[in-house]
Order: sequence, then structure tokens, then C-alpha cells
Amino acid sequence: MSGFLAQSAVILVEVWMIGQLGTEPLAAIALVFPLLILLLTFSGGAVGGAISSSVARYLGAGNRDRAIKAAMVGAGLAAAIGAGIGLPLALGPMAWIPLFASNADVASMTTTYIQYAGPCYAFLAVGLVLYFAAQGAGRMRWPVIATFVRFSVAVGGAYVWVTQGGGFEAIIMMAAAGIVLYGSIIALSLKLGAWR
Repeated sequence: MSGFLAQSAVILVEVWMIGQLGTEPLAAIALVFPLLILLLTFSGGAVGGAISSSVARYLGAGNRDRAIKAAMVGAGLAAAIGAGIGLPLALGPMAWIPLFASNADVASMTTTYIQYAGPCYAFLAVGLVLYFAAQGAGRMRWPVIATFVRFSVAVGGAYVWVTQGGGFEAIIMMAAAGIVLYGSIIALSLKLGAWR
């Protein structure tokens, strides 16, 4: 559950920062927020929960290699889910945004968000699944570090950039960078032997 809370905290602060820019940026985020909930539900909840219990079972039986393989298979499935949600929307944003927004500024901001963040959803999905897998393994150091890095980049970096005159696009770029770092750090730590 702490994985969901950590990700929700990042999203909550990002939404608060965007809300400070006005109602149109907030409306743009409201259009894409359900996509994040969908991603959290499928990758973190469904895949992550199943992988966490599989990892714990394999480690309990003394089969560390099989536990790592299960985590990596789960990460691959999550990457496919994340890419399946984010990439089509990023490649054709105007195929769906006009269904929900008639305001040109809101549509433009939604397009900006989904084109920066959508391709990064695969990294977020991988990070979520491996976060839960690490819970099953009892190896939480790197997932916690990755979460801290994501928060620092997405929130701290965006705050600094906004105080220097950046706006909506700056916040979204830092959010995307935080997502990529989050998934990459957790996956790389597992690849380099964090569970050994």
C-alpha cells in the first residue's frame, strides 16, 4: 500500500502546483488524471500484487533466481500496459481530447502533458511493479531511493523551474523526468543484484 501512497503524494503535489497556474491547466490535468489511476490500478494493483506474492513464495522456497525472473516478467508485462496506455494517446492526442474538452487552451495543455508524460508511462508501470516485487523480497532500499528521487525531481525540480519563470510545460517535463528516473533506478538496481 505504501507504494500507492508514495505515488499519490507525488501526483497530489504536482496537481497542486499546476492548480496555482489557473483553471485551464487544472482542467487539462483533470482529463489525464484517470489515465494515471488506470495505470496505477492495472500495473501496481493487479500485476504488482501478483508478482509480490510470487516473489515472496519463490524466495521462501530458496529460489532467488526464479524470484528475480518473476519480477522481470512482471516488469515486462507492466511496461506493455504502460506503453499501451500512454503511447497511443501521445501519438494521437487530438483523436480523443476533443471528446472531453472544447476549450482550445485546455486541449493544447492536455496535448502537451500527454506527449511528454505518455511515453514515460511504461517506466512508471515498471517502477510500480518492481516496487511491489521488492516488498515481497524484503529489499526496499532502492525502491525507496527511487521514490525519493522521483519526488525530488518532479516536485523540487518543477518548483525551482517555476520560480525561475517556467510554467505548465516545465512542471510536466520534470514530472516526466521523475517517472523515467523512478522506473530506471528500480529496474537497474534489480539487474545489478539488489536482491543478491
